[in-house]
Amino acid sequence: MLVSRYTAAISRDHVALTNCRTGASIAKSAPIPFSSDEQLIENYDAAFNFLGELIRTMEGRARWFRIPTIVVTFPNSRNWNLDSQDVRRLFEELGFVRIQIA
Repeated sequence: MLVSRYTAAISRDHVALTNCRTGASIAKSAPIPFSSDEQLIENYDAAFNFLGELIRTMEGRARWFRIPTIVVTFPNSRNWNLDSQDVRRLFEELGFVRIQIA
């Protein structure tokens, strides 16, 4: 099996996702806000759907045949510890097996 490595930079209602193997990247703002003034992931369902759509746009079905790993950063987060728990859970539910919060 191939290992797919990604990086994600998550800020308020915005995600930049990069496939490190191919260099492909996508950066978008969410059509439905998922952040609030207090939390990076306030609307979990909106964040889950948005990230899932970004991954499908970038990778299509081929992604599911790999062991996906990701390094996640929070460029503008004030509540890093609280946000990291929510984000780790989010990426686990999206199918990532190795998640590093940087």
